Amino acid sequence: MGYNAYNNSIFESAAATTACNKIIEALQVKFGLVTTNEAFVLSGAAASYLQVPTENKNIRNISFVTTDEDMYAFLVGRLSSLLSPSGIIAYKEVIQVVLTGNVYIEIWLITTVLNREVRYGIEMQERDEIPANLLTYYQPSGDLAIGTPPMVHNYDQIFNPGSTVLYNQSWLFSPNKVNVRWTQGEAVPADIDVATIIKNYKTDDKFSNYSDYQVEVISNIGKGNGLISPFFSADIGGNTVHQISGNPLDQTLNISFVNFQLIDPGKYSANVGFQVSGIDARTGSRG
Repeated sequence: MGYNAYNNSIFESAAATTACNKIIEALQVKFGLVTTNEAFVLSGAAASYLQVPTENKNIRNISFVTTDEDMYAFLVGRLSSLLSPSGIIAYKEVIQVVLTGNVYIEIWLITTVLNREVRYGIEMQERDEIPANLLTYYQPSGDLAIGTPPMVHNYDQIFNPGSTVLYNQSWLFSPNKVNVRWTQGEAVPADIDVATIIKNYKTDDKFSNYSDYQVEVISNIGKGNGLISPFFSADIGGNTVHQISGNPLDQTLNISFVNFQLIDPGKYSANVGFQVSGIDARTGSRG
């Protein structure tokens, strides 16, 4: 069973419930349950309310915080395909997501120690440690004993104030090195999938004159005992030329092993190369 701690007893919005569950589930699959619980938690107005409910159930955004840079980079590349939002933008310190149904979700990268509470089965930041800017548009009010979930999404949604520096992650690979042992006479090793996050060239000022990015995957011959042809091939989505623009940054690099009938005993090594190009607005040509 997938992650399902968020339900209609937490948020009135079904879109919010589904999105929160999908985010946590994706992180747990990628990073494991323990790491996710320790480094990614609910914060902001929702966490404040769930720990000390009041009559004011209205929230104008859902905030999460993480202390893990790899998680943050993963979400930058993954959220678009995971949630199919109507809008998304990634800054250096916060990812802002607009869901169909006018629900705003934000994910903050923080550097402070993350102390946690668990309420309703949900990991959340301790109420006294929630950053002040994540409570900009939420003021608890009314009797403490009256308020109970579900929380209501105020139609006038708004993101909390913060970073305006766009995020620019580099290429990321998991694993970043592949080792294979093979004995002559055995079957050719199975394909290997490498989780890949492509650099966000759109947010890099050095490439501001370019658009329509694509990457060519290059399988070189490598080196070893008398190699006369490549012993592997690599592609993204079955293609050696992949369109970056208009597609999610998180992809899978597939490595297939070939020509093993031409390999003598020994050690061999090779690298996968990537050549990125874009249309230069100054010349109209690809470069």
